[in-house]
Amino acid sequence: MATAHGPFTTEAEARPVRDRAHAARIRHDHLLQAVAAAGVTLGAFDAEIVAWLAHTWEPTTVAVFAGLITRAHTAGKIAGGAEA
Repeated sequence: MATAHGPFTTEAEARPVRDRAHAARIRHDHLLQAVAAAGVTLGAFDAEIVAWLAHTWEPTTVAVFAGLITRAHTAGKIAGGAEA
């Protein structure tokens, strides 16, 4: 079974939100949280692209990318010997 960060086996697992009224804001927050948790500093253009992704990509695509960021960060910490 997938967690909120994956790995995702089905599209349904990657569908974090079904509320279309707040979907873009929630997708944006989801991406920003993944980026911040990974310790990544966004430049102005980076932030612009993250916002664009959140407002144009489907929720499942955003969930997969946020999960990839989170899992890559965790894997990097493990590979580096840091506690995950």
